[in-house]
Amino acid sequence: MGNGYGSYWESFMEIQETSGVTVTDIRMPFLSMVFFMVKWVIASVPAFFILIILGMFTAALYPFFTLIPDLISTYFSEILLFPYKKSG
Repeated sequence: MGNGYGSYWESFMEIQETSGVTVTDIRMPFLSMVFFMVKWVIASVPAFFILIILGMFTAALYPFFTLIPDLISTYFSEILLFPYKKSG
């Protein structure tokens, strides 16, 4: 590699390719697991509210984005098809 880390990097990559971990069992008391899951649910509540707000924002903008092609095509068709149309 030229930076002096060639052999280190190669050995690191060799270790990464050959080593692996498989979890076969988790020893945890039942009540501790219940408290952990309750904390997990409580921690997910703010994320849920953020997703709701993003969904409401997207739903509010959806009609605007669906009308843009119609507005553009109407505007340009009037300009291109009737450029000398007199008003009034």
